[in-house]
Amino acid sequence: MDDGTLNSRWNFIPNTPFSDNGIIQSTEDSCLCMRSTDTHDGTAITLAVCDRNDNNQRWQEWSNNNGFFNFYNIGSSGDQVCVAEDSHGTLIQRNCNTNAQEQLWHTFDVTTQTLDPPF
Repeated sequence: MDDGTLNSRWNFIPNTPFSDNGIIQSTEDSCLCMRSTDTHDGTAITLAVCDRNDNNQRWQEWSNNNGFFNFYNIGSSGDQVCVAEDSHGTLIQRNCNTNAQEQLWHTFDVTTQTLDPPF
């Protein structure tokens, strides 16, 4: 959840301009990115030194066509898992569901102060 502080905000860095996949970088520490520690449902998401070649750090945007997005972990080999927030506010992976509230994200452009598509 974005509580207005830098440690709750993230930057999506596409692999190429206008790409729908890339890394999700910490705004508080730009050397760190979200990384899946495993490829299954319920796995914690940690921070690791950003590495575009690490598939466990690569995420793809899926739109639910209602202005929200899921972020699918490209490195998940079996389950299709997406970034989710658990009941304690911790980022984890859940089996992707484009209607699950804990998996739906908006992107906010701090320059224009508007909600925008991430890519």
